[in-house]
Amino acid sequence: MNRAIIDLIIGILAIGTLVYSFTTSDETGRIFGFTVNIWVYRAFWAAISTFCILAYLKKSKHAKK
Repeated sequence: MNRAIIDLIIGILAIGTLVYSFTTSDETGRIFGFTVNIWVYRAFWAAISTFCILAYLKKSKHAKK
């Protein structure tokens, strides 16, 4: 269950990063030290949040059985 909690925390932090990117007027973002277009940056964090939240839901559903 610990890994599920970590997935949830990462997912929530990724959502926060994604929302914050919409509140700034930056045209670029940085992923692993590389400067990328802001929409690539947002897509990256949206994918991370989606996969982590789905992994959490899958693991928590599996743990209930």
